[in-house]
Amino acid sequence: MDTTFENEGVDAVLERHLVSGEISTIASDWIVVTDLLPAHWQAKASELGAIQGRMRGFRDVECLLRVMLTHPRFPS
Repeated sequence: MDTTFENEGVDAVLERHLVSGEISTIASDWIVVTDLLPAHWQAKASELGAIQGRMRGFRDVECLLRVMLTHPRFPS
């Protein structure tokens, strides 16, 4: 994960990941999303209890976040 977002700003992070003016794949879209998150976000989510009881069936916090962002009715 790139942690330079705090110093660069959103536009710089997005520009770095653009390919010929467009983001080309789902994988690169996810890189943009995770670059916008603060450093050590996975550990902080666990520390704050944000994932408590939600990890059943998910291999890691990143997979859980993907589902939560793509399914707006995911149980909170």
